[in-house]
Amino acid sequence: GIASGNPVGAVLGAVMAGYAADLLGRRKALLLNSVFLNVGWILMAAAPSQHCFLVGRVAVGVGVGAGSVVANVFLAEISPVSIRGSIGSLFGTVGNLGILVSILLSMPQVIGDSDIGWRLAFAFPTLLVLFQAAVLMYCPDTPQYLASIKQDVEGAVMSLSKFRKVVSDQEVNDLNRIYGDDDCSRAADRVLTFREILSDSGHRLALVIGVLLHCARQLSGVSAVYNY
Repeated sequence: GIASGNPVGAVLGAVMAGYAADLLGRRKALLLNSVFLNVGWILMAAAPSQHCFLVGRVAVGVGVGAGSVVANVFLAEISPVSIRGSIGSLFGTVGNLGILVSILLSMPQVIGDSDIGWRLAFAFPTLLVLFQAAVLMYCPDTPQYLASIKQDVEGAVMSLSKFRKVVSDQEVNDLNRIYGDDDCSRAADRVLTFREILSDSGHRLALVIGVLLHCARQLSGVSAVYNY
């Protein structure tokens, strides 16, 4: 049905997100993601038929799936180690808050019973996406991306200075040591195979915990509440 368009798009977006983030950079990947989101919201808001609405749902799903991956990477790579976990948790909290706000906005008491009401409710998120894109235009890419993928340690330090009021010598040394042009950098950039992840107890435990958390979320039935 129409409701299934969002999760289908989210799967596609999540699969493509990692490649886009490495190829284009975290910032440009998020800007591209804004295009999918706004195209989807506009299609749904102006949909003349169910088929058009479904295409919009898929497009927004792509944006949600890709955004969930790239935004978390972006936040993790610009956050100080001391608050990185809190920032990651805040992403999920704000996401759920957004769902709550969208439910409240879609109530008949807010949007009314006319045809234009629900269309305005679907058009409203485009303003938030445009705001996100405007902010990203003034942000540099993440220090880790510039140093590890682009091999631009000087640019990475400049990027770090824009995200910090004070850049510590330790952070600069870490960029030079971990992401410099040496064997350590190449080892850090190597992508682990699925077999290597399963064979290492630490990676295997993290994978199992992540999978179980997502399974528990789906088995809780919360997606049925969202779609309803």
